[in-house]
Amino acid sequence: MIEAAARERQIPLLRLGNEIQVAAIDKEWAGIQATVTTPADTYRDLRVPLLGLHQAENAALAVAAVDGLRSRGWDISDGALRDGLARTRWPGRLEVIDRHPIVLVDGAHNPAGLERSLAAVRTLARGRPLVIVFGAMKDKDLQSMLAQLRALDVPVTFSAIGWHRAAAPAHLAEVFGDGAETADSASGAISWARERAGANGIVLVCGSLYLVGEAIAVSRASKRAAVASRR
Repeated sequence: MIEAAARERQIPLLRLGNEIQVAAIDKEWAGIQATVTTPADTYRDLRVPLLGLHQAENAALAVAAVDGLRSRGWDISDGALRDGLARTRWPGRLEVIDRHPIVLVDGAHNPAGLERSLAAVRTLARGRPLVIVFGAMKDKDLQSMLAQLRALDVPVTFSAIGWHRAAAPAHLAEVFGDGAETADSASGAISWARERAGANGIVLVCGSLYLVGEAIAVSRASKRAAVASRR
């Protein structure tokens, strides 16, 4: 459909894997290093601090977009392009919000997004305990996402979310099967997960941007309380 519309309107169409090529190295906690080739140029050793090898594809599309702007007269230097990628932040996408243990939040809320996030976390968690906090809206593809969590074979707790469309933790646990825990708040779920993970472990909070928002709020409140207690 998109290709047909582009042809009809005589608009150039650049496709990842065709006109746009990317090769990347996963630097794990340091992000990725990518080489991107577009019809205009090849950009080597681009640094992106986002976690997960899949972010190389997003970086490649951003580079191609810059090429498109340049072709229309925008003055964007290679230095600005590299600096922009190196400074990229994406709150709620494999974002570290706490340490000891590391707490990651990721807003992937569909099977494809969750698959990529879990692949990245498996790499990051090699040799370390991993615990999942999951919550989702009840209109999502819960069966597929919960099947991915089962395949990880790690401790999982299902969290309530303060939103009317949220799936009940008890329902998620029932669909998931034996072995899951439930919590009536993000705070309770994260507290349980941190204890299970231990200081050297990793906690991943995922499944919903609403849950991610609550997890970030819990983390900020905890940090404010810690600062206040030291005064």
